[in-house]
Amino acid sequence: MKTVTARKQYTCYVCKAAIPQGYQYARKSITIGRPADNHVRTIQGMPTMVTEGFTANVKTHVQCIG
Repeated sequence: MKTVTARKQYTCYVCKAAIPQGYQYARKSITIGRPADNHVRTIQGMPTMVTEGFTANVKTHVQCIG
Protein backbone atom coordinates (compact mmCIF):
# COMPACT_ATOMS: atom_id res chain seq x y z
CA MET A 1 0.00 0.00 0.00
CA LYS A 2 1.28 3.44 -0.88
CA THR A 3 1.81 5.81 2.03
CA VAL A 4 1.39 9.56 2.25
CA THR A 5 3.23 12.11 4.41
CA ALA A 6 0.89 13.95 6.78
CA ARG A 7 0.83 17.71 6.18
CA LYS A 8 -1.08 18.27 9.40
CA GLN A 9 -2.06 16.20 12.41
CA TYR A 10 -4.76 13.57 11.81
CA THR A 11 -6.47 10.94 13.94
CA CYS A 12 -6.11 7.25 13.06
CA TYR A 13 -9.49 5.70 12.21
CA VAL A 14 -8.56 2.29 13.68
CA CYS A 15 -6.77 3.05 16.98
CA LYS A 16 -7.95 6.69 17.45
CA ALA A 17 -4.36 7.81 18.20
CA ALA A 18 -2.83 10.93 16.66
CA ILE A 19 -0.88 10.80 13.39
CA PRO A 20 1.69 13.61 13.84
CA GLN A 21 2.64 16.02 11.09
CA GLY A 22 5.43 14.63 8.91
CA TYR A 23 4.72 10.96 9.64
CA GLN A 24 3.60 8.41 7.05
CA TYR A 25 -0.01 7.24 6.97
CA ALA A 26 -2.16 5.12 4.69
CA ARG A 27 -5.48 6.10 3.13
CA LYS A 28 -8.20 3.49 3.23
CA SER A 29 -11.67 3.53 1.71
CA ILE A 30 -14.50 2.19 3.87
CA THR A 31 -18.02 1.41 2.72
CA ILE A 32 -21.08 1.76 4.91
CA GLY A 33 -24.17 0.11 3.46
CA ARG A 34 -24.31 -0.52 -0.27
CA PRO A 35 -23.62 2.70 -2.19
CA ALA A 36 -24.34 1.11 -5.58
CA ASP A 37 -27.82 0.10 -4.40
CA ASN A 38 -30.03 3.08 -5.35
CA HIS A 39 -33.83 3.03 -5.38
CA VAL A 40 -36.47 5.37 -6.68
CA ARG A 41 -39.21 5.83 -4.09
CA THR A 42 -42.24 8.05 -4.07
CA ILE A 43 -42.25 10.38 -1.07
CA GLN A 44 -45.31 12.64 -0.75
CA GLY A 45 -46.14 12.06 -4.43
CA MET A 46 -42.67 13.02 -5.72
CA PRO A 47 -40.23 10.43 -7.13
CA THR A 48 -37.04 10.52 -5.04
CA MET A 49 -33.69 8.74 -5.52
CA VAL A 50 -32.69 7.03 -2.27
CA THR A 51 -29.10 5.87 -1.73
CA GLU A 52 -28.63 2.96 0.66
CA GLY A 53 -25.03 3.71 1.71
CA PHE A 54 -21.88 5.75 1.14
CA THR A 55 -18.10 5.45 0.80
CA ALA A 56 -15.66 7.44 2.95
CA ASN A 57 -11.87 7.82 2.83
CA VAL A 58 -10.15 7.47 6.22
CA LYS A 59 -6.56 7.89 7.40
CA THR A 60 -4.81 5.15 9.40
CA HIS A 61 -1.36 4.31 10.72
CA VAL A 62 0.60 2.01 8.43
CA GLN A 63 0.82 -0.48 11.34
CA CYS A 64 -2.98 -0.50 11.82
CA ILE A 65 -3.70 -1.67 8.25
CA GLY A 66 -4.10 -5.40 8.35
